[in-house]
Amino acid sequence: MMNNRFLGAVLNPSAVWYVLEQQGGGLAQLGHQIYNAGLAIMNDPDAEDLEARDFPFVGKVYVDAGTDQSRMRVKSDKFWMYRQEYEAKDAEIKAIAKDRSLSLGEQAKRIDSIADKEFMVMDDAVKHWRELRKEKADAESDNDRMEADKIDDDMKQLIYETVDSLELKANGRK
Repeated sequence: MMNNRFLGAVLNPSAVWYVLEQQGGGLAQLGHQIYNAGLAIMNDPDAEDLEARDFPFVGKVYVDAGTDQSRMRVKSDKFWMYRQEYEAKDAEIKAIAKDRSLSLGEQAKRIDSIADKEFMVMDDAVKHWRELRKEKADAESDNDRMEADKIDDDMKQLIYETVDSLELKANGRK
């Protein structure tokens, strides 16, 4: 039996590993994933049950389309991609609006060229998202778990509807 004592204290290997993962961030988690994948490949009885998404890098490209969790992850990733594009356009619009070297007509023309339909959909979605996030924070601070869960479901629905709307527009269907 292995001695789990260090400086007179009994150490739980799982607790030590957890602390290392938390302090090491993504690199430590990658090491843990590689370690578990190696154990699984060698049919070690201590290996954790693994799915394709648990292997390093595979989880980012592999999606089991049959699960709600996977579908939500895909929609969420797309939503944040659209949000990053929106934030970049929004910053550009704000910069144009502050540029006093441009006439009002030139500002309007440039802003109009940036504020396309996708931008407008995301503008509404981001405003609604911020409202929901604030409501959820309030519910959590009041320890109202049921309300927080309902708001979380509303946030997921917002993501689904926004991404679906943008994809339909991109495909020329709406």
